[in-house]
Amino acid sequence: MSTATLSPTNPATALPKGWKWMTLGEVAQTTSGGTPTTGVEEYYNGTIPWVKSGDLNNGYLNSCQDSITELGLANSSAKLFKPGTLLLALYGATIGRISILNFEAATNQAVCGISPSKNLDVKFLFYYLLCIRQKLIDQGQGGAQPNINQRIARETPIPVPPLSVQRAIAARLDAQLSLLDATASKLKTLQSKLKRYRQALLKSAVTGELTRRWREVKGPAAEAAPALLERILRDRRKAFCGRGKYTEPQAPDTAGLPELPEGWCWASVGQVCTVDVGFAFKSAEFETSGIKLLRGENLEPGALRWKDTKYWPESKLCGLEKLFLSVGDIILAMDRPVISSGFKIARVKTIDLPCLLVQRMARIHPLIKAMNSLIYYIMNSESFINHIFAGQTGTQIPHVSGSNILTFKFPLPPLAEQQQIVVELEHRFTLLDRLESQINHNLKRTDALKQAALKKALRINHGVLQ
Repeated sequence: MSTATLSPTNPATALPKGWKWMTLGEVAQTTSGGTPTTGVEEYYNGTIPWVKSGDLNNGYLNSCQDSITELGLANSSAKLFKPGTLLLALYGATIGRISILNFEAATNQAVCGISPSKNLDVKFLFYYLLCIRQKLIDQGQGGAQPNINQRIARETPIPVPPLSVQRAIAARLDAQLSLLDATASKLKTLQSKLKRYRQALLKSAVTGELTRRWREVKGPAAEAAPALLERILRDRRKAFCGRGKYTEPQAPDTAGLPELPEGWCWASVGQVCTVDVGFAFKSAEFETSGIKLLRGENLEPGALRWKDTKYWPESKLCGLEKLFLSVGDIILAMDRPVISSGFKIARVKTIDLPCLLVQRMARIHPLIKAMNSLIYYIMNSESFINHIFAGQTGTQIPHVSGSNILTFKFPLPPLAEQQQIVVELEHRFTLLDRLESQINHNLKRTDALKQAALKKALRINHGVLQ
C-alpha cells in the first residue's frame, strides 16, 4: 500500500479510494479570540463564558472558569463561538490542547476556534488533530515557547474521506477511547486521593496526632519546645553582627489558636529560620557555561529542573559567596509560587550544585540544622500554602514577600519528637511515592494505547498515512 508523508511542504498524494488531501483552511474557518482590556471592571464577570487555553482538556469542554460582559466582547477582538466549534491552544504551557466546545463562548487570543464545513465531521477532525498534536507543536515558531500561528493551522494537511467514513471512524474511536478515558479517570481520581492523603499526613504531623502514641511511650521530652525556642532565640542574639540594634523576630499571636500537645509551643518561621532572597543578575551577562543560576523557571513542585539553564561567568563571582546554595537548602519561588501542578518549593540536592540564588527566589534556612526536614514538611502543608496564597500581591504575576514567609505560625514540637515525625513521614511518603510512580506509569501507558488506537483508526503509522 502506498504511503504519503504528513507534511505541509510535501502534500500527500496517495490516499485510500474516495479520500483526498485538503488543508484545514480549505475545509474549515479558523480564527482566534481576544482579551478585553484588563483593569476595566465593566468588561469582566459577565454572562458570556470566556475560554482560555488552560481550560482545554482534549475532550468535550462543558464549562470554563472566567466570563466577560457584552461590553467586553464589543470592545475587544474576542468572538462568540457556537457549540460544536473545535478549539485549539496556540501557545503557552497548554500548546496543542484540543477541545470540542459544548456551549456558546468567547475565547482569548491563545485559543483558535475552528468551524468545520458541512463536509467535515467535527469529531473526525478532533481525533485527527489529537493524533498529530505533537507534529503541530513541533511546527510551532518561537524557540523556547513555540507558537502555532493561524498560518500553520490553516496550512495543516487534512486527509478527508467521505463523510460516512469520517463518522464511522469517529464512532469506532468513541467506543475504543471511552474505555481508556474511563481507566485514566480512575487513575487520576486515585492520584487526587493520594495528594489528599499526603496533606492529611502532614496535618496529623503538625498537630501532634501522628506521634501521639510515641509520646505516650517516651514520656515528657528532656527539652520541651518552649525551652528549645528560647535557646534558638538566645543563640541568634549572640550571633548577631549586623548594623544597628538587634531586632527580635516577631512572635506569633496565639489568641484563639488550638491547644497543643504537652511540651509543644507556637512559633513563627521568623523565630526559627532566616530567609535570604537572591540577587538580580543582569541577563545581558548570562553565558552558556559557568555557574548555574537558580531562577523561577528552574523550580517545580518538589524538585529543581535544569532544562532552560542560564549561567553566570566564574570570573564574576567576587562578592557573591552568600548566594551559593548548599545541599538541603529549602527554596521557594516568590513569583507565582502556587501553580496548577502544585507548590513551587523544593530542597537542593548534590546533583543541583553548584548554583546561585537569583532574585525572587527565597532560601529558608533553619537556625538549627536538625530542624531542616521538619520545616520543609511544614512548608508543604496546606496551612502554609494557604497562608502564602492569601498573602500574594499582584494580579499578572502573583508575588509573595519575605515578610509573609517569616510571619507564618506553626506548632513547634520538641527536637526529639521532630526527628520522630520526620521518620514517620518519610516512611509513609516513600510508600506513597512508589504507588504514585505506578499510577504515573499506567497513565503514560493509557496515553500510549490511546495514540495507538488513533493511529490505527486513522491509518497512520510512523508519521505517514497509509
